[in-house]
Amino acid sequence: WLIAPSLVTPTISRTRIRTAVVDSGPIEAVTSASGTVVPEVEGVVSTPIDARVVSILKRPGAELRKGDPIVELDTAASQLEIERLDGAITLKKNAQHQVQLELERTLMDLQAQVDAKRLDLQSLGAKTAQNRKLGAAGLLSADALHDSELTEAKSRIELEALESAMRNSRGTSKAKLAGLDLEMQTLIGERDEARRQLKLATMTSDRDGVLTWVVAEEGATLQRGAVVARIADLGSF
Repeated sequence: WLIAPSLVTPTISRTRIRTAVVDSGPIEAVTSASGTVVPEVEGVVSTPIDARVVSILKRPGAELRKGDPIVELDTAASQLEIERLDGAITLKKNAQHQVQLELERTLMDLQAQVDAKRLDLQSLGAKTAQNRKLGAAGLLSADALHDSELTEAKSRIELEALESAMRNSRGTSKAKLAGLDLEMQTLIGERDEARRQLKLATMTSDRDGVLTWVVAEEGATLQRGAVVARIADLGSF
């Protein structure tokens, strides 16, 4: 190059070269597009009971806070069902009380008969023992002694029957009370579930967001599980 600069020839013409000062900074660009922006999360509010729409409190586009009422439902049927279950539970409690009173009365009567029969048996036992002594001394006939022993044996069987009746009465009443208690617990469970569903029947927003859809007609009858409203979470799209 130093010896023969004339031998090196540029491949680009000097007139085609442009130079400029470069500034550093972000590159800005605008892109045009068409489409629909939708929320990433959209929740639904559904009714837990069969009910009629009384009033629509919010319309699509409304901003909601968690707990804001959206739709008012007619819950009269659910209230009546809870009252019916309350009445049935009260009747079961009364039935349990009646069975308990009847058991106590029956046991008292049987206990009195058992006590009386035990006294009779003791008296008959003493009389039979005396008759055996008289029979051994030849002062009482064999038939009379036999009749005395039979009477004592009969009294003993009657006592055993009364004691058995007491045990059976306790067992029967216990089983009946257990059945009534099971029925009552079932009713209590149904009533508690009805109360829980009634509480959930207050149609409120379960999140912050925007109401995107709500049942359109007041007076409409909704089946259990029907969607009442849709709420968009505006935290992400």
